[in-house]
This record gives sequence, structure tokens and C-alpha cells, in this order.
Amino acid sequence: MHLLELPEFLKLFSKKPPTFFQFTKKAMVKSGEKMTSLSVYAKDKDISESDLRLLYENIVERNMYLERFYKLSLSVSPSKLHIVEPPMKNGEMNNTQLSIYKNLIRNIVN
Repeated sequence: MHLLELPEFLKLFSKKPPTFFQFTKKAMVKSGEKMTSLSVYAKDKDISESDLRLLYENIVERNMYLERFYKLSLSVSPSKLHIVEPPMKNGEMNNTQLSIYKNLIRNIVN
């Protein structure tokens, strides 16, 4: 069994980010059922360039968010690597029971 480590997880998102101009032209916003380019949406909703730059910076500097996500949802403590409780029975599976194993199950990599 292979568990995904933080550096390996971050490498999945290492693609070079677009420039701010590319971001505003290519990014799409879902509003209701339709998709609209971010530049059109920002113009229609009177969203300032400074707000768009803030959004862009969060995307470019995404490692803080990704690290936090990894620690909360994927990180596995070595003491929790062995399942000792009996498995839940079919029909009795509950997402709140035995939640200490959620990260382990989420983290298993082929």
C-alpha cells in the first residue's frame, strides 16, 4: 500500500500558472446553468481588477491552501495505520463512525 506524501501531492499541481491576462481571458464562471468567461462576468458584475488580482494570487500561491487541505483531509498519522475495529456491516455504513480512518482511505494510491 502506497500513501501519498505531501511533496508528491503538491507535485500534482505544479503546472505553471497562467499570466494574469491569460487567467482573466480563459477562466470560466458558472452562473446558474451557463458558463461565462471571467472577464465578461467581472465586467457585468462590476468586479474590480484588484479583486480579480486577489483571486489570481490565491491561485498562483495555492500551496498554502493545498497544504492545509492535505493536512486536514489526506494526512495519516503513523499510529492510525492499522485498522483494529471490525468493519461496518453493509447497510450500517455511516460516514461519522470510525472517522479516524477517513484520511487513510482517501490517501491510498494505486
